[in-house]
Amino acid sequence: RNGASEISHLIFIEKDITRRRQLEKTTATLANAALALNQSLHTEEVLDVLLDLLMSCVLYDNAAVVLLHHDARWAIRAYRGPDFEAAFGEGNCFIGFETLNSPPIQTMLTNRETVVVQDSALSPALHPLMEERNGRNWLGIPLVVNGRAIGFCILDKDEPHFFSEQHIQITEALVNQAAGAVENAILFEEVQTGRERLKSLSHRLVKAQETERHYIARELHDEAGQALASLKIQLLLLSHHAEEPQVILNKVPEIQQQVDDISENLHRLAAHLRPASLDHLGLITALAQYVRTISEQYGLIGEFEVCGFKERLAPEVETAVYRIVQEALTNVIRHAQAGRVDVFLKQNETNFVIVVEDDGKGFDPINVMTGILASDHLGLVGIRERTEMLGGTLILDSSIGNGTTLKIEVPYDNSHLAG
Repeated sequence: RNGASEISHLIFIEKDITRRRQLEKTTATLANAALALNQSLHTEEVLDVLLDLLMSCVLYDNAAVVLLHHDARWAIRAYRGPDFEAAFGEGNCFIGFETLNSPPIQTMLTNRETVVVQDSALSPALHPLMEERNGRNWLGIPLVVNGRAIGFCILDKDEPHFFSEQHIQITEALVNQAAGAVENAILFEEVQTGRERLKSLSHRLVKAQETERHYIARELHDEAGQALASLKIQLLLLSHHAEEPQVILNKVPEIQQQVDDISENLHRLAAHLRPASLDHLGLITALAQYVRTISEQYGLIGEFEVCGFKERLAPEVETAVYRIVQEALTNVIRHAQAGRVDVFLKQNETNFVIVVEDDGKGFDPINVMTGILASDHLGLVGIRERTEMLGGTLILDSSIGNGTTLKIEVPYDNSHLAG
């Protein structure tokens, strides 16, 4: 008995030592992980470190990290393993509706808790996640920051029941540490993007101001300046016929016509800068006049419809909406090669909507919007900035050969009304 008791005691001591060593190893791993995960402020680098750490501790077959995209979609931002590489290729890949609505993902995101599927062959609900992959044991851990799920990490293994309780605990600890680092990286990247965007917009604003000044100078010089010079010469010539009233009378209609032409050109220039009707008659009348003018000037079929507007909006809101439509129609004229354009404004109790639709050649909106800072899309930059200023959302629906629909929705409240 004493011998058996001594053996049991030794086994207990050995197990205790093993547990302590394992605890020390885990503590060291987490300490090193904290340093490694916070070394970088770039999301992809943080995620690469996380997947490396998980591989060293868990030996998964495939792994992926999915983050909430700025447009409310879920994007796979990092992955490892042959099955995921074959499925996703290079670059970001957005998670489909069927996958997001599978019970394991829904449970994980709704409850913000780890989900384990020990054998996917016995879990039909997991099939959308395992399609064309060999993983049998599945582990999903949410990345939670301040009670909010900003993403999730999924691991799988071809061997059922591979992930032990210890694997799950270390994975949860690493993912929890990574969540804060990922949030910091995302915030840093947003700040960097904001700075670059502000710098680009400042440059574009200066460029736009210079372009506008050149336009005004050219119009004044080429139109009004030359017309006034011609008028001055004619008046000088008439001064030589002071003793011939009939000659002067014959010239008066021609001079009056020149004065009318100068006045019309100056009126057109002023309307281009800011139409008087916008201040005196309001947004609806100003836009109706503008759509009609554009249609006549460029040979377009232009339609303008309004629904629900009963009161005038605040001056700054009317100006922003007018400029949005003006920029949109300018884009149609310059790029769309359209034969028809429709402008629609609708107001209800909760929002107002601006729609500009053309039947032109269309474009790829993803490429245009993702390259909006690098490419020459000043019109869309202005539209987006004014939309954000109003607290609204911009939606572009277009495809090559099928025209374009630009839709802007702005939340509506009393602050948007004229005081």
